[in-house]
Amino acid sequence: MALVIGSAHSLAVDSTRVSAFYAAHWQRRIALVQEDFYTWQFKSLPLAKGIDNCVLAYDPKAGRIAGVMGLNSRPFYLSGQAVNGAELTSWVVDEEYRGSGTGAKILSHVVSTYDVLVGFGVSAMALPLYLRSGFRYLAAVPRFVRIYDPDIVASIGKVDPLARKLAREWHDAFPAVPHSVAEVSVQEVDSLFGRLVAAFNLLARDAVHLSWRYTQHPTFKYRQFIVRPAAGSATALVVLREETCVPGITICHVTDCIGDDAAMAAAFSFIDAYCREAGVHVADFYCTATKINKYPLSRGWFSTVDDSCLMFPHLFRPVEIRTPATTSMIYWAKREFTEMCDFSRLYITKADADFDRPTLG
Repeated sequence: MALVIGSAHSLAVDSTRVSAFYAAHWQRRIALVQEDFYTWQFKSLPLAKGIDNCVLAYDPKAGRIAGVMGLNSRPFYLSGQAVNGAELTSWVVDEEYRGSGTGAKILSHVVSTYDVLVGFGVSAMALPLYLRSGFRYLAAVPRFVRIYDPDIVASIGKVDPLARKLAREWHDAFPAVPHSVAEVSVQEVDSLFGRLVAAFNLLARDAVHLSWRYTQHPTFKYRQFIVRPAAGSATALVVLREETCVPGITICHVTDCIGDDAAMAAAFSFIDAYCREAGVHVADFYCTATKINKYPLSRGWFSTVDDSCLMFPHLFRPVEIRTPATTSMIYWAKREFTEMCDFSRLYITKADADFDRPTLG
């Protein structure tokens, strides 16, 4: 079986065929079957320039796709320097080609092409291939949940008596941090991003990439805020979206919360103020960076990994509870891998690795 490996563009395989492959072989109905979403996800990226960089295993004799790795080329800032990074999204191999090394060939091509790779939602079948290729595995990405109405949240999750008591005690227990806030366009965050690359290892969040990720999203509507404490010039970026995917329950997904350390307490204070004013019942936030996670942990957010008194849904269309209620992650770097493994600085959130896409059921 002579397979050729390369990008959809280099193999001259039309994106509609790749989308149809996902429709045929992904276990659930996936947003990548929609042309507008597929185009946004893979071809509208600033580095893509209209080219489909998804990596395929192609069987020229049969004229068919054997497997595909969804891939977003995106600069990654490691130790303050931009390197060739990518988000790995949806990896699937046709059942007829499994066991033939097809998946390993795809991954080998990806590793040879990029300097840094990250991905969420690792299957048991894929994990050994990742590990043998030098990746490390995080079984549970830290996820935090702020409950504003425990009775409402109990209708979609499991809220033990202790969790109800804590949610009520924590509701107003943390003093507001005086701050100013302005809803901004992504063009206004470049100066902040310039400082972030010195403090974190992260995928590009300059104005161009934030515009692609948030302003141009074909399905979701996001709001972006700059938050500053009352004193000083420290700044934080907060990006969120609200959804009412379950009738009567409003959820606020915080997809980005990052900034100068002196501004982070104000950022989480703003999230509380925003959610209460908007009538939000519960908020959630996925983040790997421990230098940021100390703030939700100290301001009344539950940890879905560590707080067994709460079981909160992992997915919402339909509602699905997992234990723990989060996802897994793989990560790899060709150089400076020790730095890549520093979770005080590694900032990966739900905004990365295709984990904030619509569920089609």
